[in-house]
Amino acid sequence: MKRAVLLDVSAIMYRAYFANMNFRTKNEPTGAVYGFINTLLSIINEFKPDYMAAAFDVKRSSLKRTEIYSDYKSNRQSTPEDLVTQIPRIEEVLDAFNINRYKIEGYEADDVLGSLAKKIAKQNIEVIIITGDKDLSQLVEKNITVALLGKGTEGEKFGILKTSEDVINYLGVVPEKIPDLFGLIGDKSDGIPGVTKIGEKKALAIFSQYDSLEKIYDNIDNLKNIDGIGPSLIKNLINEKDIAFMSRELAKIFTDLDISVEESGLQYGMDRERFYSLCKVLEFKMFIKKLGLEEKPQNPTLFSLEDIREKKDSPKVVEETINEKIEFTKEINLNLTNRQLLIIDSESSLNEQKEYLTNYKKIASIYYESLGIILSTEDKDLYFPLNHGGLLAKNIDKNLVVNFISELDIKFISYNFKSLLNLGIKFKSMYMDMMIAYHLISSQTKIDPIIPITEYSTLEPKDFKTAFGKINVELITAQDFSKYLSDISIGILAIFNELNYLLKKRRFI
Repeated sequence: MKRAVLLDVSAIMYRAYFANMNFRTKNEPTGAVYGFINTLLSIINEFKPDYMAAAFDVKRSSLKRTEIYSDYKSNRQSTPEDLVTQIPRIEEVLDAFNINRYKIEGYEADDVLGSLAKKIAKQNIEVIIITGDKDLSQLVEKNITVALLGKGTEGEKFGILKTSEDVINYLGVVPEKIPDLFGLIGDKSDGIPGVTKIGEKKALAIFSQYDSLEKIYDNIDNLKNIDGIGPSLIKNLINEKDIAFMSRELAKIFTDLDISVEESGLQYGMDRERFYSLCKVLEFKMFIKKLGLEEKPQNPTLFSLEDIREKKDSPKVVEETINEKIEFTKEINLNLTNRQLLIIDSESSLNEQKEYLTNYKKIASIYYESLGIILSTEDKDLYFPLNHGGLLAKNIDKNLVVNFISELDIKFISYNFKSLLNLGIKFKSMYMDMMIAYHLISSQTKIDPIIPITEYSTLEPKDFKTAFGKINVELITAQDFSKYLSDISIGILAIFNELNYLLKKRRFI
């Protein structure tokens, strides 16, 4: 079965913008464009589609839903100016890949995606919708899958909703009942009100007995028999019946818009010269090198406009054509399942791991942020808390850790060894600093390791702000910080093989 991928452009570009806010040339911001390209390449590499299309949103003032509810999406902040200026560039990226753009006045990207998906699926083509919006889960059916950005587990980039069971596990109801669910709980992100004081937990309790608004209101007197549903909630349901049904209408995705879809309009392929010119202007040296854009391809490549069909058989998106063949060697065999995460907060717990670490002769990553050090081997993570506060905090003596690590015969890799050297650690082997490796490959210097990890692996560790918000740093527990730090340290291990290969291929080492 052939496969079509549909892009929710707004979801991808917003995510890209906030992940790369500091990227810019002398003349313009470029972070959203950079992140969009990176995500697009990941999508093509992951799903290897035969067809692609992109859906755009329109201005809120033109939406048909505002005729139903004037405050629909009125709670949303205006698009950041730096992102607005990058939208034409994102359109240029899509044009360079010959991906058709769809936008219909009065309707949201969700409606465009829903209508495209239904029409394409009827042609016996598998459809995958790339989005960050849970609303689109209501479209899941036999030939339609929703891939949620950043929701993957066990190192996967995408959370895949392919069946009704997947949607039930994600939201608690089958796809076709999602609008009814939102009729009760609303959706703050879209300004859908829902019924006062009914959250997801109580709504799902009601849905376990009555799975539609009609059934709920037909049995309104029986709701008192459901645990947690008291008189005040029933009163809210009665008083806000119109709001519940209106909220359901707002949550329904249109799937019958008048969109002409032909196979020729869904085919795509990279126009190498056009994309190279764009990358040149935006100073995206990494993509120029990664895709070999300066070289004239001797054979059709994954993105060859001359023969789009070749992409299905291509094993790798970023393959380059060079005369000298550099063999890809896998020095790290990372175990992402059943890993141990240990907190080493005393001399006795350190001694318990001494034999293991003394005998470990492979590559390990080590990383430091303000509260402690994480050391990750192929199958285990050890966290050394140094600066946690609070009454129950327990830290290990820094000098004990520094001296212990300094004696280990491990091939250490890190992202910015300088911070660890400043603690006084004298490494026997600093095998590779991934920050320097990333700079050599991409011509960019990023203190934050999250960008190269998401770029060169399927892992998506959270940054500090996402993980902890505005909490007082000293009050973060060792358990919480160790998980946050281990995700980064594992990510450093995960990108080593690829970056090491690229460094060799480009003769940096």
